[in-house]
Amino acid sequence: MQVLTLANPLVCMSEGLRANLTPATDHMPTWAYLTALTLGTAALGHLALRRFTRRVRT
Repeated sequence: MQVLTLANPLVCMSEGLRANLTPATDHMPTWAYLTALTLGTAALGHLALRRFTRRVRT
């Protein structure tokens, strides 16, 4: 269940916010949530761009 929860992009966003608001406590590593957010944004952007161009061409 923990692995499936980490696939949720809201978990990564909340971890980044939590790490910035409370830096003294332990959190997910910065590289982990930044990588997840970057890859998620790139993947969804790619899918959206493909769908948009497919709709424009028809």
